[in-house]
Amino acid sequence: MGTNFYLRQKQPTIRRTIHIGKRSWGWLFHWDSCDESEYPRWCDEDPSAYQSDSLPHSITCVDDIRAYLKTGEWELVDEYGEVYPDWEAEIDGFCNWDGGKSSYNKRHPDEPVMWEVHIPSGYHDKEGQIFDRGSGFC
Repeated sequence: MGTNFYLRQKQPTIRRTIHIGKRSWGWLFHWDSCDESEYPRWCDEDPSAYQSDSLPHSITCVDDIRAYLKTGEWELVDEYGEVYPDWEAEIDGFCNWDGGKSSYNKRHPDEPVMWEVHIPSGYHDKEGQIFDRGSGFC
């Protein structure tokens, strides 16, 4: 099971969301790129609420996601509605996510995970993070 993450616009009341990726056990964090011309997509929550809106800029790398969050107009949320005020730590955690392997091994030193972490397909940004070009994984 995995958890989807979004950027969500804080104002107005009907908030735009942009799917940015999924964290799932056994996988590296699966980042989702989004070109402003592709928006909204089926995985952006309730796209019918803002069909004519476009994005301020495309998302093609982790720095683009940070740029949205640094404006203070967007927040990091998950599919269950939890807001992450310390978004910098969360984004860093996504970048360092190893599919949960190291945390499991730390908690279960006598039963270490021996499988390899699944690496999603896509292109690498300058930080080495792998971005998908909208294959519909969310």
